[in-house]
Amino acid sequence: MNAPDSHLELAQELRRLLLPHLSSRPFIAQGSPLTSDVAIVGINPGTSTPFWEFWSEQSGFDRERWINVYYSKPGSKRNATRNRIEIFVAALRPLKVIELNAYPYVTSTEAEITEEMKDASVLKLMLRVSKPRALFLFGKKPIQVLASLLGIDAPAFGTITRYTHEGSSLLVFAECHLSRGWSYASVEELASRVKDALQNAA
Repeated sequence: MNAPDSHLELAQELRRLLLPHLSSRPFIAQGSPLTSDVAIVGINPGTSTPFWEFWSEQSGFDRERWINVYYSKPGSKRNATRNRIEIFVAALRPLKVIELNAYPYVTSTEAEITEEMKDASVLKLMLRVSKPRALFLFGKKPIQVLASLLGIDAPAFGTITRYTHEGSSLLVFAECHLSRGWSYASVEELASRVKDALQNAA
């Protein structure tokens, strides 16, 4: 089956794949998710800030409005992972970034992810749709899930590996979880490494 090539087709496929009784977030992007430079991949969404009300079949996803709503909630500004992702995305500009997860279903902790939720079909779809030139994987589980999808050995933390996937060159960056051990300056330095590696690979 070919990847969806319109926002309408993508929305229809997402609604087919997502379990309707579970809170989910299939991706975050600014505008259209049909192309990207870098895909950031974590384990699963940790916030119930909804997805569909920020989605438009005309313009794609309204990331800016989603972030504003997210940060308007009490305590959200203390979320270490989200804060570092925002710094990372800003430092990667003008590269186009899409945020994905190994699993699309919302839980407060990794321990709450049930077997029913451990379905990487949405991630597989979004990688086909967004066609990133680089994957930034943070955390052990996302690395394992992506390795399984790509049919490769799980890369070690701190490595940059080039693969050929579906006929295209793909850089895979593997790092430990962004929730701990990262200063904001080190996150910006990491973004510079990603940009330099993509430029050198062009």
